[in-house]
Amino acid sequence: MKFLNSPRSASALYPRPLGLAQFLDRMPALGAALRHAREGGRQNDVLMEAVPERLKRFVVAITASGSTLSLTVDSPEAAHLARLLNAEMLTNLSRKGLKFSEISLRAQSTAVIRRTVRVRPSPNAGRKLNSAADQMSSERLQTSMRKLARTLDRG
Repeated sequence: MKFLNSPRSASALYPRPLGLAQFLDRMPALGAALRHAREGGRQNDVLMEAVPERLKRFVVAITASGSTLSLTVDSPEAAHLARLLNAEMLTNLSRKGLKFSEISLRAQSTAVIRRTVRVRPSPNAGRKLNSAADQMSSERLQTSMRKLARTLDRG
C-alpha cells in the first residue's frame, strides 16, 4: 500500500511540475513568442514616452516600421491634435536616438454609429399639404406644396 506522504511514492503518483524555463526549453516556438511579446512591450513603452502627455490618453496603438511611426488614436479630434503635435513627437523621438521621417495617423472610433431611422410620412400628409396649398396666396408656394404632396403620395 502506498502513502502520499512517503518520499518514494510521491514521485510515482504526482510528478513534479516543470518550471517555466524548463517548459519553454521543451517548446522553442512558445519561448520565441514570449520573447517577441516582451520586446514588443518594451518597444511600445519607448515609443509611448515620446508621445506628449495630453495625447497619451487617446492613443490606442503605436507601432514602428522602418522610418514610419504609426499612431492609432480613438477619434478624429485626437487625430487632429496628433497632427498639431507631430513636430513635438518627432523631436522627442530624435532625443531618444530614434529617427523617423514621418508619422502615420489613423483614427479608430470607439463610438457606435447609430443609423437614423427614416420615418415615413402618414398617408394623410399629402392631403394636409394640398389643403394648406389651397389657402396660400402665392401661386409659386401653392405649386411647390402640391408637388411636395405628390411626392409624398408616391412614397
